[in-house]
Amino acid sequence: MPTEERCFDVTASHQRLRVLLVEDTMDDALLVKTALLQAGNFEIVLAQDGDQAIEALAKGEWALALVDLNLPGQDGIEVIKEAARLHPDLPVIAITTYTGQVYHDQAFRVGAKYVLSKPLDKDELLSRVSEFIELGGTREPTRPGSVIAVGARPGDIEIGCAGSLIHHVESGQDVTILVIAGGSLDGSDCLSTAAQKAADQLGGRLMFGDVVEPGGMNIRGAAKVLLGLIEEMKPSVIYMPSENDREQNRINTFRVCTTAGSDVDQLLAYEGPTSSMEYKPTMLRPVSSYLKAKMDAVSAYENCNLKNVSRDYVMAAARYWSRFDDEPLVEPLEDVRARGV
Repeated sequence: MPTEERCFDVTASHQRLRVLLVEDTMDDALLVKTALLQAGNFEIVLAQDGDQAIEALAKGEWALALVDLNLPGQDGIEVIKEAARLHPDLPVIAITTYTGQVYHDQAFRVGAKYVLSKPLDKDELLSRVSEFIELGGTREPTRPGSVIAVGARPGDIEIGCAGSLIHHVESGQDVTILVIAGGSLDGSDCLSTAAQKAADQLGGRLMFGDVVEPGGMNIRGAAKVLLGLIEEMKPSVIYMPSENDREQNRINTFRVCTTAGSDVDQLLAYEGPTSSMEYKPTMLRPVSSYLKAKMDAVSAYENCNLKNVSRDYVMAAARYWSRFDDEPLVEPLEDVRARGV
């Protein structure tokens, strides 16, 4: 399996999975250890400073590493660097009390695949761990959950999360694409036709909401449509525009999604055509295997004159965010609940 897909993979194992926990605060170490041992068949090895962690990395093989950034001895950034050097395929989750985005960016840059903020939440911890390894096979296998991707306007979803959606489809999950804008914004059929073509290329079902007029959107109507879709699909994840955007309809779409999707397991905000400089992803998903298909979907809009909806924009964004990762092409996503929404 290509390494660029590993962020999405759940690898089954009937053996005890060795997890390196690098944490000097005993309360947090106990929380993590207890949660993992209750959830699955793990062997947890605790290192209480960076020097111990680097020694452990050199001596063994690991299924996962959880690394606090603020450590005595070598700090967490150095530990993650060494993990990437010794075990290039080892998924590393960074843990931090630091709130500045610069610390998150630095963790991504040296090889972390996710950053968890303290105080740790048990459910979020287990959810993130399960993105990388099977929780010990202690739960009955379930049918892959369905996925809903919501865009304020045609082109949003293709730019923001098409790579992720392609993987969901290939994994056997049902993907529904909801475009709040509905038909064309300029009175032609270009956008609605392009949206259907793009959805067909991605392998998802397309739905339109109420048409968004230039002055605003029907928030109540959009919420009603989305609530009905959630009731029908029972999704495990909803993708949505980020709140950090320069366009009010996309901000409103974010608010509709976070309200209507309050009981959905995971809410992920993607970078859209008008996202602002305040957009701060918490995860970077490798999409090298899916980038061509993503750009093909975006190409459906090539005659619709949409700003930033182009193959060049897709490639530029994938390369821009890859500077924080060891993968050449990535899709940035913001875990909405990790931001406290």
